[in-house]
Amino acid sequence: NSLSANLIPIINNVFGELYNYNELTSKELIQECFIENQEIKKNKSEIEKLFADKPPKLEEVVQVRNTQNLSEQIQKELEDYPIKKDIDAPRPIIIVGSKGAGKTTFINYLFKNNLDDSVHKEHPFVYIDFRDYSSKDFKDYQPQIINDILEKVYDNYADLNLHNNTALKRIYFKEIRRNDESIWSKDKESNNDKYEDKLNAFIENALSDKESHFFKLSEYLIRERRIRLCIIIDNVDQFDISVQKDVFLFSQSINRRGKVNVVLSLREGYYYKWRYQPPFDAFPPNVYHVTAPPYSEVLHKRINYALKNISVIGKSEGVIKSGAKVQIDNESVKDFFLSLEKTLFRNENSEMLKFIQETTYPNIREGLEIFKQFLISGHTEVEQYIIRQRTSPDSKTPIPFWEFVKAVALNNKKYYNKEISIVCNLFAPCEGSRNHFLKIKLLKYLDDKLVKGGQSERFSLLNDVVSTFSSAGYNLRIIINELNLLSKYRLIETDDLVSDTEKITDLIENQSISISLKGHYYLNVLKNEFSYIEMVLQDTPIFDDDYFNKIKEVFPLSDDNGKRQLDLRVEVVRRFMEYLKQEEKKESIESEMIAKGIVNEIFDSSLSHDLYRIENIIKSA
Repeated sequence: NSLSANLIPIINNVFGELYNYNELTSKELIQECFIENQEIKKNKSEIEKLFADKPPKLEEVVQVRNTQNLSEQIQKELEDYPIKKDIDAPRPIIIVGSKGAGKTTFINYLFKNNLDDSVHKEHPFVYIDFRDYSSKDFKDYQPQIINDILEKVYDNYADLNLHNNTALKRIYFKEIRRNDESIWSKDKESNNDKYEDKLNAFIENALSDKESHFFKLSEYLIRERRIRLCIIIDNVDQFDISVQKDVFLFSQSINRRGKVNVVLSLREGYYYKWRYQPPFDAFPPNVYHVTAPPYSEVLHKRINYALKNISVIGKSEGVIKSGAKVQIDNESVKDFFLSLEKTLFRNENSEMLKFIQETTYPNIREGLEIFKQFLISGHTEVEQYIIRQRTSPDSKTPIPFWEFVKAVALNNKKYYNKEISIVCNLFAPCEGSRNHFLKIKLLKYLDDKLVKGGQSERFSLLNDVVSTFSSAGYNLRIIINELNLLSKYRLIETDDLVSDTEKITDLIENQSISISLKGHYYLNVLKNEFSYIEMVLQDTPIFDDDYFNKIKEVFPLSDDNGKRQLDLRVEVVRRFMEYLKQEEKKESIESEMIAKGIVNEIFDSSLSHDLYRIENIIKSA
């Protein structure tokens, strides 16, 4: 869109991850945008209670839901362990949390903004972002990691003077003393120059073995400076399991041999799955759970920060969709963000915010990616939002929800394609099936169990679900295929947190499944919206020739700007729903446990209201 070039600098800096501390602006960003999670607020809706980002039920996980308390516990753990040479290595600290919940943000907030100065002084920390290493074989880059740790200690804590001769002699004082009493004794007494040459050669050779030198350096800091290094290893959970195992063993090695504090971040799905398997079962860590913050607070703080720091961009020229040239300056971008802020936070129950929150939570990173996609999409009517903000700054007119859905679902294409869209088509049958409603009925079955049984009984054995639908007459293979598709889109989840791991595989027999927050939203809200139905029908197979022709004859094509005739879009939806109603009548399912009347439910929920509202708009135009 016309503001993309201007928005991208802000989007990359403000709506991405808060982990880079190479620049001052990053520190200011995290100070202003980090969300201090408070205790669970009372009087929340039942659904929010059911789907809260809770730590896995493990006896060794510290289940803290207050950011300040979590920070204080980790600080206390660092402070309370004596910094003495003859004390065993402190237990490693593992930070667990769901995918994208903010583990990296929390770690940086904790160590850069929240720890006391005394803790920093006694525990200099080194942050290693594993995304900086790309080799598949850990042995290829293990020496580089050790080297990077040493270089960061030298650079970030230059005041310790760890590279000068005095420090180096103290680091290797045992070896030097033994040599002084044996092979160097004569030269030390009679030939000082020769002795210094041998001493320098010895130290030079010792420095060449980076790993050994790191452990000697750590021993020296503990022994003589009462300082214990803290090594933070982050984002290793974005690599495959073999690398994670190697890094886990590596972190335990430097923890035990160097007696350093080690902080390792892991996705809770991985930790939950592998904590009793080698090598994870060999070393008892202290485990803390990071809870994802509310989306409303995350986006509100980010937008406010963007508005406050809007001067980072300059003027440029852009062409709006009408073909007119406009100068796009800081004020235009500011007006755009003000319009967004008004839509998201000044209108009760913002549909945009609800979509982001309920389709991605607790993966905050994914939600921000969706929001970023909306900001720069060619379907986003930026000039209209700017004009509206300038002409009616007090107006509460929101950005239309259908514009938002179109922008994030079409992926800058003119038409919807379920193969590339982040939005799932519930009406598209799996391969080999002609049933448009099985996904919805499976979700409804699981949703009923959640609402009636609550959090403790929300999961059903996969075999029981399959058996229920198979007994009602559905094809066994089709049921399993549809469940796998629902799992792929994360509309259902398993009790072993498989959705939190890097790759979602097909469901297996001994798993238990439940509807997810995203599935609950699709079932009860999104599937009933005109904006959703009008879009996914474009990629839904029509198995009746007469209805196919009826739909085709009124289907409006997109112009060069992605616009399609509104009255025809309404008519297409009406004909598509007639077709679905006819298809639903063909089903002869008698089971009381399986939902019926899907099409009528869609009309009664919100589609009728949407159609009535849109048709009034068309008449008044």
